[in-house]
Amino acid sequence: MNPTECSHREMGEILGYSPQKISALIQQGAPASKGGGRGVAINSAEFIAWLLRHEKGKLVGMAPEVGDLGMEKARQAKETADNLALKNAQLRKELVSAAEVEQLYTAMVTTFKDRLRSLGSKLAPIIPIKKSVAERKAFIDDYVDEVLRELAK
Repeated sequence: MNPTECSHREMGEILGYSPQKISALIQQGAPASKGGGRGVAINSAEFIAWLLRHEKGKLVGMAPEVGDLGMEKARQAKETADNLALKNAQLRKELVSAAEVEQLYTAMVTTFKDRLRSLGSKLAPIIPIKKSVAERKAFIDDYVDEVLRELAK
């Protein structure tokens, strides 16, 4: 037997596992090869390297033997969950589309612009009637407040 190869029992002794646990890990994909009539030969370095990747993969939620496919499935699962969360938020009226926001914002800015441009024609005929500066200021302030209330709707 090669010095890096060992039996189930020997691998178990190295890792502190039972031979049954070593067999279960081999069934999960740990590397092992048939040993010419002597059962299964385990390359200890390859087995330990696989076991480290396997345990690390369990920590991050995916087994290493699935490799890129597992990463892709995890990405797809996350994407599906994200899409479901977005749809649920839309159903609860917690989200609006960018097009709706743009349409509302455009209408609001257009109204604001139009109302500000109308200040001159609205106030020009009335301001001379007001006698004091305080009365003119109050009149203008009232009109600006009216415009702001309209925009707040």
